[in-house]
Amino acid sequence: MIDKLRELFYEVVEDNTQIINEDTLIHRDLKINSLDLITLICNAEETFDISISDKEVKSFVTVADIIKCIENKINK
Repeated sequence: MIDKLRELFYEVVEDNTQIINEDTLIHRDLKINSLDLITLICNAEETFDISISDKEVKSFVTVADIIKCIENKINK
């Protein structure tokens, strides 16, 4: 899961030199703005065939938060 999500992050931030792990802070460490986050979430929704609500997106702080959300939706 982390590897696929890392690929999606790299597509959005266009910098594959950044270290991305579960503890990575989305806004501070990756410097992702709101538009980039929406792009990332749309790509994740398409990749994993899921739907993530705006409320869920607003709660994301770390990469682990996104992973948990995706895994919960895949395992339903």
